[in-house]
Amino acid sequence: FKKKFNFSENHIQSYYNQNKETFIDIYKTINLVKLNPKILSGSEEFNDLFFQKIDEIDDLIVEGKSLQYISKKYNLGSPNSFTINSQGEDVKSKSKINFSDELINKIIIINNEDPVLLIEDKDKYFIFELSKTEKVQKKINDKSVTKIILTKLEKETKRKIISEIVTKINNNDFN
Repeated sequence: FKKKFNFSENHIQSYYNQNKETFIDIYKTINLVKLNPKILSGSEEFNDLFFQKIDEIDDLIVEGKSLQYISKKYNLGSPNSFTINSQGEDVKSKSKINFSDELINKIIIINNEDPVLLIEDKDKYFIFELSKTEKVQKKINDKSVTKIILTKLEKETKRKIISEIVTKINNNDFN
């Protein structure tokens, strides 16, 4: 097979041009406030008052209130902002953001219909607000794109060769 895996730049470019839609990265700009007992209830413990405030915040989110409104009402401070892709990589630092995979998946599915979410992850509470979604076309000179293209071309070539062999075997034309 490896003898057949010598793909020209034109072949790679052609595959890229035919499949450009698969090389789009979605970036989401998110505003975030981390909730803790000290801020909401004045105590270090997760107590009834803390969970009562969490319920109130959840109700405000259901009513369609913004993160800015909630932050001001509960004196939560300024939200942090970051932009990530579907792999959880921060666009600015090019490194994976320090959240669990489950939390990243929840962040990625935030959409414009429900831009503000209260999310609990491993006894930590966050309010996330989607501020912007962008689709960015990856370039062919991106190493990850080239790697994906080469892998796909190798699979196609393998399938083609195996299909030819099977056809020859079925026709008793294989030596």
